[in-house]
Amino acid sequence: MNILFVSFHVEPETTVAASRVSYWARNWKEHRSDDVVELISTTFEPDMLEEIDEFHNVPNGSKKSGAPNLDPGVEWGRSIWQYCTGHDMTSPDLIIMSGGPFMQFRLIPKFKRKWNCQVILDFRDPFANNPRFGNSFLKKWIKRSFERSFVRASDGVIVVNEYCADLIKAGSKPMLVIPNGHAFTDISMSDGRPTKNIIHAGKFYFKGNDH
Repeated sequence: MNILFVSFHVEPETTVAASRVSYWARNWKEHRSDDVVELISTTFEPDMLEEIDEFHNVPNGSKKSGAPNLDPGVEWGRSIWQYCTGHDMTSPDLIIMSGGPFMQFRLIPKFKRKWNCQVILDFRDPFANNPRFGNSFLKKWIKRSFERSFVRASDGVIVVNEYCADLIKAGSKPMLVIPNGHAFTDISMSDGRPTKNIIHAGKFYFKGNDH
């Protein structure tokens, strides 16, 4: 099987979003050694080149003058499609697209027509109903319309937890919860004695404050 990951950032970027997809791409062949693994990202020099078969660097495009500032995925989606139509790429059987940004998800119908493949969407956060964004009713309504169209066009949805699953309307589409994680080998004991560790990947959000 040929698999293509699409993620705005991957390692060595230090965000949780970059770590999530990097881990999947890096470890895929441990479970399916005969698969071809490729990756599209804006990251110029990713860390997992030895673990994947092909990396495609697709920088984010320029915002069109006067266009609404919805999401960086608008411009990046255009850049991805130009790259895919202008380069000789392996035809994927499965594409896993991670967001945010999210508007590159609009490419699903084009991908399916070009490659007759399945497309799975990884929602690291809700797109339409994200409580910490404080969007207006109109903006939520517009995002909800896009989110529903993305999910309808996809073959399934991945979310990071049950809370996120409740905020995304997947309808009859299969939904899988895959939490963000960490590498156990990175946790060390300073002197060999038992210790207690609080491990958190990301940020804590408090009302009126961002930590």
